[in-house]
Amino acid sequence: IARVYGYNKIPSTRPISKQRGKRSPQQKFEARVKELLQAGGLDEVITYSLQDKKSYQDLNLTKFEDYAKFVSIKNPLSEAFGILRTTLIPGIVDVLSSNARRQGSEMAVFETGTVFRNKGGSNRPEELNMLGGGIFGQNSDLWQQGAPNFFELKGVLEMLFERIQLDKVSFIPDNDNRDFLHPGRRAEIKYDETQTFGFIGEIHPELADQNNLPAGATIFELDLDFIFEKTAEKSYNYQKLVKYPVLARDLAIVMAEEIAVGDIHQAIKAQGGEILKGLELFDIYQGDQIKDGYKSAAFELKFQADDRTLTDQEVNERFNQIVKHLKKEYSAEIRGN
Repeated sequence: IARVYGYNKIPSTRPISKQRGKRSPQQKFEARVKELLQAGGLDEVITYSLQDKKSYQDLNLTKFEDYAKFVSIKNPLSEAFGILRTTLIPGIVDVLSSNARRQGSEMAVFETGTVFRNKGGSNRPEELNMLGGGIFGQNSDLWQQGAPNFFELKGVLEMLFERIQLDKVSFIPDNDNRDFLHPGRRAEIKYDETQTFGFIGEIHPELADQNNLPAGATIFELDLDFIFEKTAEKSYNYQKLVKYPVLARDLAIVMAEEIAVGDIHQAIKAQGGEILKGLELFDIYQGDQIKDGYKSAAFELKFQADDRTLTDQEVNERFNQIVKHLKKEYSAEIRGN
């Protein structure tokens, strides 16, 4: 029709476009998360969304309700692709296992992706954007004697939360039915101590052995949609560098073995107030000179004021207030006294 009518008779017009294509806020957020995890030493992997129900049973995942909400494929290519994944964990474990079987001495990976869960009675499954990852072995460049994978991976997540300004995060001992994790080395990750949005833990020793993974292999999974929701409205606030000096104090305490070091950490922060600018755990010890059933934890405290130079007397008063509180609330003893 155009040739018969004549191309020369058709007026030239600009193509209609409202705006240039760009990434959505959530896409930008996910890209930022990936950058931070890569900076933390993790490599990105991509695993299949179609999986095998047997892999869930082998990993004891079906005992956890959310992971058993399978969405089945009507005409799968094979049983290995019979369901849509309900969690990223089987794919992560498979990647770690494959590399361990090929004599890999260490590995740290993460993945972002959609999981699908049957809502019951609905034709459309629930779709959730998740972030998962895992680690085994040790990074000899960072640790002379090796480091527990749990704490190394936990440190990466804490760095991530800090950089994306997700505050009010706590790691709580996991008493849920995640039987695929070590019963004494797993934690729920909570927001404001009430909303669980993820977990971290060592793979159960029996499952690690079945998958040719070394002891201490650790995995995590987080609800990425939840994290985006809590951080989307935040803006970055810049502060002037404080010109006044820092006064540091070390605090080593002995406490009952069942007391969580995280509780002590929170108590010190609360008692330290606005002049406690830094708090770092640098040692946990059990052994000689420590009674059975007890452990020692050592912290470095950094005190600094925004408007003046602190005196030793001010710092000592606040330090003694912290010690008094720990003795009263946790029956803690100052090591070396």
